[in-house]
Amino acid sequence: MHPASNIISGSLGSTLIPAAGSKAARAPERVGADPILTREKLAKAGTTNRYLALIRAILRRACNEWEWTDRVPKFKLFKEAEGRVRSLTVAEFERLITELPEH
Repeated sequence: MHPASNIISGSLGSTLIPAAGSKAARAPERVGADPILTREKLAKAGTTNRYLALIRAILRRACNEWEWTDRVPKFKLFKEAEGRVRSLTVAEFERLITELPEH
């Protein structure tokens, strides 16, 4: 077994690709990745994209450095909302109210 094979077969594989179950990590299969690629309400677009980016990096390394496969499958990332929506904390809100001018 290759020393790097524990990356996919360990807890990382069961966390990232629960739909793949007990399939051996031999070669990328489109069937095993479909639930992630279609994002069936598993997570938000940003979270899914982070996992896909990690999977893509592992597959690229498997192809380019470890020579486990001849090619890396292509897949598109999901469109993410621009910016970050954040609510004020109670302390920030109170400070904002005290700083605003009277009307």
